[in-house]
Amino acid sequence: MKKLFNFYLEDEIKEKVTAKLTKEIGHTEKGALASLIRVMLYDYLATEEVNPGLIKRVMDEYIYTQTKNKRSKM
Repeated sequence: MKKLFNFYLEDEIKEKVTAKLTKEIGHTEKGALASLIRVMLYDYLATEEVNPGLIKRVMDEYIYTQTKNKRSKM
């Protein structure tokens, strides 16, 4: 069962990703970005040995957003 999950994403990143998806799969009404995120999460779960560079980038992003975004501590 899918449930709504919210997170913060910069407008510039969303626009660039949406534009790239449109170039790759064509125009969609909505949902392509959410589909990309779900597929990437499924791929992450299916990967036995995760690239250490990816884990470092995740930790760096986590630390950055925890110190920058006060709303994330609600």
